[in-house]
Amino acid sequence: MHRTLVVTKSLCPETLGGSCALCSEACPTDAIILQNGPIIRADKCRECGACASMCPSEALAFPAEETLLKQIRKNGKCPEVLSCHTAHKGNETATPLRACLASLGVDALLELWLMRRASTTLTCGDCGLCGKGDDGKMIRQTVELANAIIASSADAPKIQPFTISQRQSVEKRITGSTDAATVSRRDFFGFLRGRGRTEKPETRKNTGPAQNKGKRNRLAKLLRALKARGPLPDGLVAGNIQGHGACTACGACARICPTKALSLTRKDDSCSLTFNGGLCIDCSSCIRACMPGFLKKADPTLETIAAPFPITLFNGAVGRCRRCNAQSAALSSQGYCPICTRKIQVVHG
Repeated sequence: MHRTLVVTKSLCPETLGGSCALCSEACPTDAIILQNGPIIRADKCRECGACASMCPSEALAFPAEETLLKQIRKNGKCPEVLSCHTAHKGNETATPLRACLASLGVDALLELWLMRRASTTLTCGDCGLCGKGDDGKMIRQTVELANAIIASSADAPKIQPFTISQRQSVEKRITGSTDAATVSRRDFFGFLRGRGRTEKPETRKNTGPAQNKGKRNRLAKLLRALKARGPLPDGLVAGNIQGHGACTACGACARICPTKALSLTRKDDSCSLTFNGGLCIDCSSCIRACMPGFLKKADPTLETIAAPFPITLFNGAVGRCRRCNAQSAALSSQGYCPICTRKIQVVHG
C-alpha cells in the first residue's frame, strides 16, 4: 500500500478551539500527535486508515474506502464477502479492499447494506504478518455500530447484517510462522528512513471548512433511507445544538464551525441562524465562541442527524450600532451593540 493518508488541518476542530481526539484514540500505534491539528509520525504510522474512518470532520481522509464504493456502484453488485488485502490472497470469491478493513467507516457499511439488504462477511487477514492492521479492533467496532443502526431502522432485519471472520494468510499457512512481528524488507528500510521524525502531511486543495460535507451528508442520507429512529448508538459521533435566550447575530459560531453545521444568513435588516444536525460533530467550537451563551447542547438522536432540512435557531431584525456601526440583533435602548454597551459601562463606572 502507498502512503495515501490525506491531512487537511483546517478541517480539524482542534484548530478552531473545539475538542476532538478520536483519531489519536483510534490509532493502534500512537502515530498521531494533536498539535493545532493532527501530525502523523512517519516512523509509527501503519497506514491502516483507522484514524480516517473515525474522523468526523474529514480532516483525515483515506481514499481506499471511496475507491471501493465507486467500484461497487459501477458494478451494481454488492459483495457477499469483503476482505482486506491480505485475506484476499487465495480467496477468489471475496471482493478485496486494497487496504486494511479499519479504513471502512460506518457510512460505507450502511451503504453496502442498502445495496444488498443481505448479510455480508468481512474477512480480516493476519494483521501481525502484514504489519499494517490494528488486529481487527476498529472494524469490529464499526460493524457493531452499523448493526445497531440497522437494527433501529423501520425494516429491522432478522439476520445479522455484518459479520467478521478471521482468515489466516496463505503465507503463514505455508511457512507455519507464528511471529507476529514479521515485516517486509521494504517496510523495514522504510522504518529506518522515518525514524524519529514526523511526516509532513499531504495536503489537498481546500478553500475552508465548508468543503467538509461529503461523508456527513452521506451518513444523513443513509439514515433517512433506513428510517432509523431512536437514541444515538455508542460510537456514533453527532451533536445537537439549540438556542436559548438572545442571539446577537454576531456570526462567531457560524464562522468557527469546522463543518458549517451552523449558518448565519443576513438579508436587508433581518437575519436567521440555522443548524444542520447531520453536519454537527459535537466539537463544542460554537459553544465556546458564543459569548452571549445563546447556544446550548442538547441530546442528539438518529432523527436529528437524518433531518432533511436545517432547523432555525434564531430569526429576527438587526440594526447597526451607533458607536461601532457593527450589525447586531441585540441593540440596547440607546442603540449600542453588547460590546459597546460593555465598554461604555466600564468607562463610566
